[in-house]
Amino acid sequence: MQPTMQPTCLQCGQPIKIIPGHRRRCYCNKQCKQMAYRRRQGQQARPTKQETTMDERVLRERLGGG
Repeated sequence: MQPTMQPTCLQCGQPIKIIPGHRRRCYCNKQCKQMAYRRRQGQQARPTKQETTMDERVLRERLGGG
């Protein structure tokens, strides 16, 4: 007998859980699936909360809003 190959996520390389009776999965979770889609479309990931807060602060300083 040959050892069964554990499928891995195309985005992050983590092992994918095999669910009997379901079609074969390519990604380990929805986040990896979305990141792969955005990469294929040439889109950037959304900014983090910290990046957004920093941008708002810089914008307020430039506009003189304090």
